[in-house]
Amino acid sequence: MTRNRKIGKAALEIAEKMDLLEDLKILREKVIQVNNQKQLNPKFKGKYGGILREMGQELDEREGI
Repeated sequence: MTRNRKIGKAALEIAEKMDLLEDLKILREKVIQVNNQKQLNPKFKGKYGGILREMGQELDEREGI
């Protein structure tokens, strides 16, 4: 498991405990929509991009997507 994956998984667990999981799902969808509008790849880039991407993948796996 990569470093980003571990951090993303921990972030999801914290979000669940704080009842912020729905907010994270909404935020992720908004980022993907903005990227699509700007015709960018639906990837998360920047300093925390890898963590956000791994967090999203973990979220998808939990939902069975």
